[in-house]
Amino acid sequence: KNYVQQLQSFYHDALVNDADFLQAKVALRSAEQDLPLARSAFLPQLSSSNLVKSNYKEGSTPGFAINVNQPVFDWHAMQKIGQARQLVKAAQEKFSLAGQDLMRRVVSAYLDVYAAQQKLALTAKRVKSLHQQLVAAEKRFSNGHLTQVDVAQVRGSYNLYAAEAMNAKLDLAHQIQALGLIVGVQNLKSIATISINYCGTRSSQDCVGHSAMTTFRSWQHDITERNLLLKLERQYIQVARLAVSAEQANYLPTVSLSGSYYPDRYYQQPQNKHFMYGLNVSFANLNAGQTRAKVQQARYALEQAVRSNQAAYQRVLTDAHNAFQAMSISHEQIDVQQKAVNAGDQALGGVITQMKLGQATVSNLIEVNDKLYQANTALLSGEMQYLRSVLALKFDAGLLTDPASLTKIFQSS
Repeated sequence: KNYVQQLQSFYHDALVNDADFLQAKVALRSAEQDLPLARSAFLPQLSSSNLVKSNYKEGSTPGFAINVNQPVFDWHAMQKIGQARQLVKAAQEKFSLAGQDLMRRVVSAYLDVYAAQQKLALTAKRVKSLHQQLVAAEKRFSNGHLTQVDVAQVRGSYNLYAAEAMNAKLDLAHQIQALGLIVGVQNLKSIATISINYCGTRSSQDCVGHSAMTTFRSWQHDITERNLLLKLERQYIQVARLAVSAEQANYLPTVSLSGSYYPDRYYQQPQNKHFMYGLNVSFANLNAGQTRAKVQQARYALEQAVRSNQAAYQRVLTDAHNAFQAMSISHEQIDVQQKAVNAGDQALGGVITQMKLGQATVSNLIEVNDKLYQANTALLSGEMQYLRSVLALKFDAGLLTDPASLTKIFQSS
């Protein structure tokens, strides 16, 4: 499998395993019930009543009735229905945001595993090289070409990197465990096949990298229009506006039709008296002082939602700009560090040749090896910074829409 197929597979596993996403799914199902609850205010209400009348002369007389009440006009309830619709839309946006966040977390954990694997591979390669150098140094010492101090230097460097390799193994185990918490430990059997071919500025179908530099302005439209957090904030503004209208609706009366049926067995009266109808106009929701306070409170909540949206926009824009800057800088860092690695490879070959001729010392060899290892580590750091920056930028731009978007997730344009 290539990295795209693995990412898609891990994402599908996470959809049925990640606790945060499953919680968001249940929250959406719960929020979807707000609309039928709001609509229920216009459903007919059926009730029954039983009254026992008593006097000293005639004794007790039962009074039983079946009552029906049908709301006709309730502006408060109508505004609540509109508010419920917006709340359902907000819940859907929140669920979509949870899906994008899940995709971001899966990819981020995947990259952490990849970085740990690459760091272990670099360290293991360094340990293997030092072991070969240690064997060679011991052989040259036995031949009288090196001193015991030279051998001790090589052995000390070997032990140092052997310990570093153990730390790298431990870190890899931790990163695999973190990914397993998201996708399910039972789905990590293919984790060892992770492989990302970074191509830098080269254009290829089988590698990931910086296909073309863009400007931050080209991302701003997607950030403004497609970022799900900002869409959720705008949805909350609509909810707050309808909340103001709902509270203002309490100044208006409610109108309903009512009817009652009185069975024959309880009432000895003409047939047309068994049914009673009525048109009810009520100001039951109106309490001038309380209503005025609730309207003002709803207006403050609306202003708070507007301010929250403005703050969220600034925060998202800042995060996206930082991600773009990190993407651009890390791309330059990759080019520089790649040149440093190439120079280090050449320097190592030169020192090995000089040592055979007796023109270089063991210290020179260890120093060149250390610098080459540092250059490779810095190159890996730059590549990971680039990949994480692209991931953050695409998350802020709302481009992590579905598993298909993983096919070009690390392409900046």
